[in-house]
Amino acid sequence: MKCPRCRTVIPRARALLNAADRQLPVLLAMIADAAGLDAALAIAKECGGQRRYFPPKRLIEHCDQHWLVDLLGREKALLVAGCFFGEECLVPLGPTGGPALKYLKIKDAVGRGLKVDAIARELGVNRRTVQYYLAEIRREGQTP
Repeated sequence: MKCPRCRTVIPRARALLNAADRQLPVLLAMIADAAGLDAALAIAKECGGQRRYFPPKRLIEHCDQHWLVDLLGREKALLVAGCFFGEECLVPLGPTGGPALKYLKIKDAVGRGLKVDAIARELGVNRRTVQYYLAEIRREGQTP
């Protein structure tokens, strides 16, 4: 791996992440596409490893209290409910921390157009950490 600025080789004992850790499980990816990565990670953190009922959109519109509304708020809950039609699903654990979670959050922030310093400030990590992950993301060709 090379430093993005000076192109100096940075020795690493192992790869940043396994290929499976670089993407969300299918159910969480659907939720992230509909309501954003934060919503998918919140559902994984709260309900990961459990079977949960995802109601249809019309039920969320007319219901005042539902776990999905309590967790995400009505607006995002409506977006998530639009993906499901009253299905009970096993919610995967998803990335629970460490490199996999950082990788996904940095990739999401780049997709939102944030710069390196803004990403570092938002995630509470060093600027160099963000540059390292960005180099890995670019090396894989996952950003324009």
